[in-house]
Amino acid sequence: MKKSVRGLLGLLFVSAMFCFSGCLADAVPDDGSGFINKPGTSGNGASGGTGGTGWGLCKNHSYDIFDIQVWGDGAGTFDYENKADSGKFIVLSKGGGWVGGGLIAADSTKYIDFSGVSKMKFEIRGRIDTKALCLAVQNNGGASATMYPGKKSIASAGVTSLSETDWKTVEMNVSGASKDNIINAFCLIVAGDWGGSFSANDWFEIRNLDYEDAEGKSVILKLK
Repeated sequence: MKKSVRGLLGLLFVSAMFCFSGCLADAVPDDGSGFINKPGTSGNGASGGTGGTGWGLCKNHSYDIFDIQVWGDGAGTFDYENKADSGKFIVLSKGGGWVGGGLIAADSTKYIDFSGVSKMKFEIRGRIDTKALCLAVQNNGGASATMYPGKKSIASAGVTSLSETDWKTVEMNVSGASKDNIINAFCLIVAGDWGGSFSANDWFEIRNLDYEDAEGKSVILKLK
């Protein structure tokens, strides 16, 4: 099943990436030709296995505030497959040596409210170099965008490798996002100049993505 398409706020996202990876120096700001996919809808974009069942990667499958964005113009691309109990991200092309995107607000006029959130937790498995992979929360800082907890998030969380079959639980401190204007609740970046490498057809799966307060209780994200 194919997903829906709409224009991107690509200039904001792509310009933000100049701070994170030298390989983006020659990137051209996106003109809105990238694609966004949303489970349960139809159109062009990434494929999905069980669209209409909600967001398989999230612990709370009933979220309706997200779209998935895939950055364009200089970036490579990825596909998102929405499964009943997980979400699979597959690198389709390397582009200029980096791939980016993530869970953005379905309403582009609003931010994602991280009030009360201290931690982001999820389970991951796959076939990709963790030194080349960032999974984080991103604010709207443009060229000075902040990533919580940082661009080398997976490696700094102690995940030095992934299994294709066994799930690893990852917990990240994203408390700084609680008072920020967040545009990407699960920002993914794959870059070949952070000490790792990646190839087309690399992949990773995510399940039970959850946002928790300081006491470990789930916080339901909303838009503001």
